[in-house]
Amino acid sequence: MPGGVSEAQRDQPIAPPTVGNLASLYESQGRYEEAEEVYVRALAGQQQLGPGHPSTLTTVTNLAHLYEGQRRYREAEEVYVQALVEQQRQLDPGHPSTLATMTNLAHLYEGQRRYREAEEVYAQALVEQQRQLDPGHLSTLATMTNLARLYEGQKRYREAEEVYVQALSSSGSSNPGHPSTLATMTNLARLYEGQRRYAEAEEVYVQSLAEQQHQLDPGHPSTLEAANSLAHLYEGQRRYEEAEEVYARALAGQEAKLEPDHPHTQVTLGNLARLLDMQGRHKEAEVLRERIS
Repeated sequence: MPGGVSEAQRDQPIAPPTVGNLASLYESQGRYEEAEEVYVRALAGQQQLGPGHPSTLTTVTNLAHLYEGQRRYREAEEVYVQALVEQQRQLDPGHPSTLATMTNLAHLYEGQRRYREAEEVYAQALVEQQRQLDPGHLSTLATMTNLARLYEGQKRYREAEEVYVQALSSSGSSNPGHPSTLATMTNLARLYEGQRRYAEAEEVYVQSLAEQQHQLDPGHPSTLEAANSLAHLYEGQRRYEEAEEVYARALAGQEAKLEPDHPHTQVTLGNLARLLDMQGRHKEAEVLRERIS
């Protein structure tokens, strides 16, 4: 095929920066066989670098993702498993490359609804992270979040809650204002809300919002999301006055820091106008809508 890989080129090594560029070009053109060939050749040449080298890990991940995109799940699994075996043989069990491959493999299983296998891999990764890293390490928090979401997807809410609470107890003291910690708080609150445990959801949302208002700018997307989540919780319980207070405080903070036509300000204006409409306060709602560009 014109522009493809010639016979003379097949045995030539490919420089790491070239691998991603060339394979991505082929993928974007739907030339998947050629992209696959580039990745396979690159992996053969990267054996001398070792399984934990960033270039090797990137190529493994890209090749497996290429297979996944074509629904060639068995081949994607084989790539991940083979890489994992080599990493576990040559590297420390808690090496970042090993853990990254385990996470990718678990995601692959999860996408095929092979939940038991995904759980086993997440649990194994978590054991190694808890053994090797500080309790509040962000990599550990990410794995715990993945495991909790896996439980949620199977309606194993008690187990999901336990994992989220454990994650917060570990990361909350060392990284209280980190986006990952705040995201975990949001996940826990939504878990409670989905079970109609509104008082517990409110407590977590309030704590999360207070932390974000302390750590972040009023116009930060995470702050806006936290305010909206709390206000929506109040709306769902017809606690309109409290919902209005949350929106109004968020709007005041945004107007003090952002331009009037900033998207975040516009979203809050729209939410507050909708809330007023729900209460029959149409004139007040219309005044707010006039400010929406």
